[in-house]
Amino acid sequence: MNGAGGIWTVALVALVGLGAWLAVLGWPILQTLSPESPPGQLIQIAETLAAARDLEARVRLEGDGDEDVEVLLRYVDAPAIRLDLLAPEEMSGEVYTLREIDAGWLLVHYRPRQSAGVEIPMEGQEWLGNLLDAGRLRAALQLGRISVTSPEPGVLDVQGPLGPFHRLVVQRPIEDEGLLFTRIDVYSLEEGRGGRTACVQVLELEFDKGIEFRELLSLPDSPGRWFRG
Repeated sequence: MNGAGGIWTVALVALVGLGAWLAVLGWPILQTLSPESPPGQLIQIAETLAAARDLEARVRLEGDGDEDVEVLLRYVDAPAIRLDLLAPEEMSGEVYTLREIDAGWLLVHYRPRQSAGVEIPMEGQEWLGNLLDAGRLRAALQLGRISVTSPEPGVLDVQGPLGPFHRLVVQRPIEDEGLLFTRIDVYSLEEGRGGRTACVQVLELEFDKGIEFRELLSLPDSPGRWFRG
C-alpha cells in the first residue's frame, strides 16, 4: 500500500467514526440543551447523520508531509465504505472498500494500473469496533469522558480518549452552505503529546441517494491478480 494510504485510512475511520460518536451525543439527557450551544450544534449534526441510510461525499485528505488526496467517499449502514481516488493523478482510479465480516473487517485495495487487488482482513481492531459502538460512546459521554466546546464561531472542539484519537475539531459553515460541516481535524496522542494526524475537508456531501451495498463493493474490472494478506 503506498505512502498516502495511511492518510486516508486514519481520516476515513475518523470521518465514519464521527457519525457514530456524534449520534451518541443525541441521547435524551442532552435534548434539553439549547440548539445554539456547542453540544446542541453537535446534536443537530448527529440527528442528520443518524437518520441517513447512505451518504456520498467528495473530500480532500491532508496529512503532514504527504501529498493531498481527493476521494469520492460512499457509505451505507450495512456497514460498508468505499473510496474512489480522484487525485493525485498517479493514484486516480484506485478503489478502497471496507466492510464488516464475521471475523472483523475486510479491507480491499484495487489497483487498475497493475490489474491487481489486495484483500486484508483486519482482526482484533478493538478500537475500530469501539468507534462504531454507540453503547460504549454513550457511556463515555455519561461519565464525562467526552466534552464539546466552541472556541470560536463555527468551530466545535470535541475531546475525549477514543482509541488512537483524543480530539476532533469540527468546522461548520457560519453561513448556510448546504453542508453539515466543512472540515475535520483529527488529533492523536504521540508520546503523551497531542499532534494533528490528518485533516478531512468536505467539498460536497449528500444523503440518501439510494446507494446499494453491492454497488459499493463492485470493481470497474476484475483484477488479473489477487493478493490476500
